[in-house]
Amino acid sequence: TVTGVQTCALPISNFIAEKGKSEFGAATKPETFIDVSLMYDMAPVLGTPKSAVQVGVGYNYWRNKFGNDASGPAGPGAIATTPNVKFEYHF
Repeated sequence: TVTGVQTCALPISNFIAEKGKSEFGAATKPETFIDVSLMYDMAPVLGTPKSAVQVGVGYNYWRNKFGNDASGPAGPGAIATTPNVKFEYHF
């Protein structure tokens, strides 16, 4: 809870080791993926069950995307830094 508002932080991180060779025969690189979100529970506003509807903001960081070398030919195309707005509905 942040100042009486129902919120939750949802951090996810993955480290994926090298996968061998790419379709072009080049060595793949290890990947780092991080997703962090701050979600607000809309139940008090909408009158829904707790955590059924959530909205929030987040940020993704992905280095060596799909095993492509960020310091190689893929360059900045192998790095994703993405702020985002999120909406979740749980059945």
